[in-house]
Amino acid sequence: MGEPVATSVREPEVVSVYVNSGRNLRGSRGEVLTAAVKAEFNGVTLGESARVECGESDAVDFDFSATYNCNFEDANLLDELAYKPIIVTLIEILPKEKKQREEKTMILGQASVDIMPLLIQGVTSHRQTVQVHASPGSAIENLSPEIPKLELDVTLSVTQPLVTEAESNVMAITVENLYSPPDSWNPAHQQYTYSITTPIPYAGVGATADEVKDNMVSFPAGVIKTAHDKEPMPRAKKWLNPGPNTLGNAIYIPGKLAPEPAAAVEDYEHEDGELKDKTEAEWRLEAESNKNKVVWNTERRCFLQPVAVSKVQTQIATSRYWPFELWRVQQSKEPKTKKASKSLNRSAGRPSGSATRASREDEVQQSFHGIVYVNTAKLLYPGIKKIRGAFKVHPYNEAEYFEKTKRASRLEARPGSGRQSPGNAGAAEGGKRDAMAGGAKGDKPTTGTKDGPNPPGTQEKQKKEGTKSKQRADKQSNERLANTDRTSGAQLAHGHHAQQQASQGAKDEDHDGVDLEAQQYQEAGSYVVVEIELVKPLVPKKDPNFLVQSVAQYIPPRPRFPLRTNGADKAVDDFHSQVVNVVNLILEQYSELFAEEISNGRREQTAEGMKKRYQTLIYELNTSGKYFAFREQLKYSVIKIVREKYLRTTNFDSQAELQKFLSELYVFLIDEMHKGLAKVLSLEDQTPVPEPLTDADQLKHFARESEMNSNMQLADQFYLERISRNKKEPSYWFDYACFNLLNGDITKAVECTKECVAIDQKNLKGLLLYGILMLVDEKYEPAEIFLEAATNFYSDCVEAWTVLALYYDAIGNDIGHEMAIEQAVKVNMQLAADEHMKQMEIERAEQVAREMAEAAAAHAESPNDLTTPDGAAEVALEDQNQTSSDVQKSASGAAQPDDAEAVDLNASAANRSTSSALNNTAAGASNSSANAAKRSSVNSGAKVTATSPNPTSKDGKKKGKDASRNQTPAAAGTGKAADQTADEGMGEDEGEEDWEPQPQQSIYMITAQFLLDINALKLADRALSHELTSGTHGGGGASLQYHLSLARLNLQMGNLRQAEKSARQAISIDFKSGEAWSLDGHVHFVRGESEEARVSYERVLSFSPPSPHMHSIYLRLASIYLKEGRFEDAKCTYLLACRDSPSCTAWHGVGVACYRLGTLPEAEDALCEANILNNRDPEVWAYLTLVCLQTGRSFEAEQSYKYALKVGLNNDSLLKEIHDLQKQVGFGDPSF
Repeated sequence: MGEPVATSVREPEVVSVYVNSGRNLRGSRGEVLTAAVKAEFNGVTLGESARVECGESDAVDFDFSATYNCNFEDANLLDELAYKPIIVTLIEILPKEKKQREEKTMILGQASVDIMPLLIQGVTSHRQTVQVHASPGSAIENLSPEIPKLELDVTLSVTQPLVTEAESNVMAITVENLYSPPDSWNPAHQQYTYSITTPIPYAGVGATADEVKDNMVSFPAGVIKTAHDKEPMPRAKKWLNPGPNTLGNAIYIPGKLAPEPAAAVEDYEHEDGELKDKTEAEWRLEAESNKNKVVWNTERRCFLQPVAVSKVQTQIATSRYWPFELWRVQQSKEPKTKKASKSLNRSAGRPSGSATRASREDEVQQSFHGIVYVNTAKLLYPGIKKIRGAFKVHPYNEAEYFEKTKRASRLEARPGSGRQSPGNAGAAEGGKRDAMAGGAKGDKPTTGTKDGPNPPGTQEKQKKEGTKSKQRADKQSNERLANTDRTSGAQLAHGHHAQQQASQGAKDEDHDGVDLEAQQYQEAGSYVVVEIELVKPLVPKKDPNFLVQSVAQYIPPRPRFPLRTNGADKAVDDFHSQVVNVVNLILEQYSELFAEEISNGRREQTAEGMKKRYQTLIYELNTSGKYFAFREQLKYSVIKIVREKYLRTTNFDSQAELQKFLSELYVFLIDEMHKGLAKVLSLEDQTPVPEPLTDADQLKHFARESEMNSNMQLADQFYLERISRNKKEPSYWFDYACFNLLNGDITKAVECTKECVAIDQKNLKGLLLYGILMLVDEKYEPAEIFLEAATNFYSDCVEAWTVLALYYDAIGNDIGHEMAIEQAVKVNMQLAADEHMKQMEIERAEQVAREMAEAAAAHAESPNDLTTPDGAAEVALEDQNQTSSDVQKSASGAAQPDDAEAVDLNASAANRSTSSALNNTAAGASNSSANAAKRSSVNSGAKVTATSPNPTSKDGKKKGKDASRNQTPAAAGTGKAADQTADEGMGEDEGEEDWEPQPQQSIYMITAQFLLDINALKLADRALSHELTSGTHGGGGASLQYHLSLARLNLQMGNLRQAEKSARQAISIDFKSGEAWSLDGHVHFVRGESEEARVSYERVLSFSPPSPHMHSIYLRLASIYLKEGRFEDAKCTYLLACRDSPSCTAWHGVGVACYRLGTLPEAEDALCEANILNNRDPEVWAYLTLVCLQTGRSFEAEQSYKYALKVGLNNDSLLKEIHDLQKQVGFGDPSF
């Protein structure tokens, strides 16, 4: 084996600290102050400035600089810079008094300087203004709030950036408070502190992936407080380890504030934790207001090298739960001496070498071992940098810990568990001393003991002991732990494990190894508020410009306007246009000269007469100068042709060459002149092209009708004709792509979708369909790009987010799937709220109109003498104003508690441009189309399931939020709206405070219907599967709509048995569902079971409202009537179809029914209507042939017969009927 390759270590870097100036400085003895500043980092003094005289109102220049040497051989360097500040101390030098040998000094205050800005990639300098916080007992401690704060200007700089890796990151973990602790935790017991630890991947500079280890980050010294001990506002976050000499409020991080406590249930909605539902939020409000709590409000920043960032991503992807372990720690006031410990060990039969360990076990005792599982999955959402929320505290359990975190047992993996190396044990012991010495005993920890300040020399002694223990740890292990929080966490684990082994009889455990003492967390409902924030997101959000460019790379956009012709082509086109202009001017001159002859019609058409008019015209042009003007007008276009087409820009070498060129040019110009004249002059009358009788919507309707009748060839013709009329309309290409997808031609569907996206790069339907086609074809990279582009361009589209979720589910990206589903549910809820607001506005408008009408009627019938019209108008106007004001107050109270929020919601509802994007991008969908009849917009699933409560009472007075807090929505409203709400089962519980509009359909059902509409059957099947299995994640279960969609899916796939089963299940849920009976009828009709199909279709006609697909039901039911010989019923049913959405098939059916009934004039009229809508239907021509034969019109009968054969009549029975009738009447066949 070869020797390991030595990694190069970066040269040390010097961090320079400049204290530039100070403002508003004041001392204890008057305005004149003699001051100095001192800078220290991690307990080590960096330097002290010279004395400076300053006044209270003047700015003072300290001009002080100090340096800190950053040795990159220290693996903990960047991590320490992230979470430890530079402390700048402001010192006042007091004048000497009598009999004093030296001057007295007093610490006025301290300021903490954040080094974090230097850890951003590429930053070499940062200037910040920091506030000087008063030290306890100083002269500036009790200054009035109106007095300006003391400030210092500090600049941090380095020669080269400290961070050069773009992939590095900083994770800031904040443990705020633990709420609702166990009842046995008494705030009066001051001997207890509370600690939380969590593992963070850690690696030094240049470390490899195998060298990444878990570093235990500890939050010690949590303090329990009663509900009456209110936290100061705003809540500033504390440094985890500001340094041993930090005083007063310098322990707080500048500019870092924790969110204010929630004041209402709605404040919890945007959190990322476990306790944010309505019932849990109400309980949280109670717990945070009236119960004890444990306070940390501490932030710990962890610098992550690129390999550590990768480890964090892998860990979250493997197990989304990040563990936070919780203990209650008891610290002995009087630790046993070494001598006493030795004697105790001898009496207990233990070796003397265990004296130190035994004494520490007596000093530190851990209990209430709990665990908090923080769901960090959102940190892998694109662009997400922060999560914050409340998470439950569970009793620690080994099996549960491994199952949720996929980590080894923390008790076995941690140093201090009895299995660590000797080096780790030494580091743990040293860390324990640091943690116990630096632990806070309240909100304002000091460097002294509980009873008073430290005696002289104590700090130096502690520093020496810490240095010795650190040197021992370096000798014993290369992977030392230098952070006090790491070592304290390791020691806490050590003490807990030792306590479990030493005092089994003192602690009760169940058979699963769960601490029964920690069960009190669950009984009390304890939870911890945790925040995790990153400087950069783990997964960057894709830029919209990048998505646009990516889409354009796969499908280049089509130019919106035709390209301009350049060079020779442009020169020729200009010549044509000039010729046309000159010709028009000559014709105008001709009309003026011979206007009288033209109007009287006396123009002589002989050769002599035409020659005379020609001479007159030429004379007029020459004498008026117009001839020369025309020649100049043509000259420039001819020059362009010479230069651009013939490329002649120089003189000719000889006269012969010139003559040759002029001959060629003359011939060319004459030819082009005739081409230009042909554009405007024609000697023959051209037959104008008639306007088409059908529009694009009708063609789409005819195509869908042909699909229903399984006539795919005719449907293809309709789609192509639609495209030929406007090739620049993306919706036409999209519809044709959906047809080809139904027809099984995937390649053609892809090409049509490309055309759709090429015309409009942000076409929502096109982007979704292309992504779906790529997903089905297992081309995941383009599928992801197009689906993400759809969600980026249309962030309020439920279908886009849900299809993206189905994509993530297909590739196994659980976190991406969860993110997309969360967004889809949020959008669906917002659309339901918008629909609810719209309904409330309509109800308010109707109520205002009704009350105004009642008021007008009351004034008209009033016995009071309103002598003047003005008086009556004034009374009516006052009533109207009063009603309007009451309605506005009611709206503000019912919609939102804040007027600004209500205005914003109304504005967003009014300005949403994509609420109907998917089904309105096609220019005018057919009214009878199954897709348009079912959902007029893509987001119709957001309609509320129940009528909203009436916001005002009958007398027009407002029902405030407080008055209806404990009422159900049915009780909150009055009048008709309240009755409707009660009838529709909105709930009768008096304890329900608020009612939120719920979507009528789940996100999966909305998406499944969209996928069925575009014939993406495989993905629709997946959506329905999620609808059935994901009841708590956006699904609705096996509902009526689920069975209807499943029946439709199986019907389109040809699984008639399963389709019938699903339709029957839907009927069993709602016997009066017209759509369920229609699907049942379609199944029987496709099978050829006419009797069963007719019964189902007739049931649909008896329901109100009927099925949304009535056109297909009318056609199929009428065709059954025709087969059964019920011609009158068939005629009436076909006429119903013609009334709603006329088509060739419907009018053809009317014509056939009338023919069989013997009403030939009506039959001919109906067949003519059918022929106008589609002149390529062979059966229409065939029945026109029969009508003409019956009425004795031989020529028309023969022409109709020939057209029927020409367009492909292949109905043998109908042909036989025509031939028999031709033989009977003796005409109609050209062969006779």
